[in-house]
Amino acid sequence: MPVKRLYFWQPNAGVPLTKQMFVLLCKCIEEANASRESRVKANVVQYRPILKEENQRVDCVRDFLGISFEEQPDKHFFVIRANRLVVESDSNLPSILEKLQSYRKAIALAFEGVQYRFGDFQLKVFRVSQTETLKAVVMEVEYLPLSSLEKTRVLMDEFLELWQEMISLKSPPGHLFNIDPNFGEYRLSDEYSWQHTAVLYSNAMAQAMSN
Repeated sequence: MPVKRLYFWQPNAGVPLTKQMFVLLCKCIEEANASRESRVKANVVQYRPILKEENQRVDCVRDFLGISFEEQPDKHFFVIRANRLVVESDSNLPSILEKLQSYRKAIALAFEGVQYRFGDFQLKVFRVSQTETLKAVVMEVEYLPLSSLEKTRVLMDEFLELWQEMISLKSPPGHLFNIDPNFGEYRLSDEYSWQHTAVLYSNAMAQAMSN
């Protein structure tokens, strides 16, 4: 599976994050002659246990994230950040949790955007929203020829520098940055997988909710 990396849009000091930032970033990509392919979606949900009493002792996982990707309709991924654990399940598990009334949805983020093709790269630009509130603008970069994290590390850094330069010429008020998770903490190998992507998006939720 090709390696992915997430870049977050950081507005300049004093500039609010708005949907116009998403439009500007898409415009920069299109003006670089990237071909627009389709609309894309992903969802990240934080689950917390349902407690009958406010001070009830919790003997289960206090919270975890459920992550779904449009490209993987039959799969659902769960990330327990406190235990550095990521697991893959069938897509019907969230509905089973609801029926059992063991966990509730505490926070839900929707990633909605556009997918582009730019040479050997596939780009996705997302608006990240909680209900109607914009929490972040994120760009996913996927390098299609390689699946090794180590072999693509320098190339991804160079790609970010290239885009920073291109964006600066268009003068949108901000810049891109990334926060690479430590995949080793989740016992994930150098060979990229959908579990790596789930960890990426769990980090994205933490970053978005910190804004």
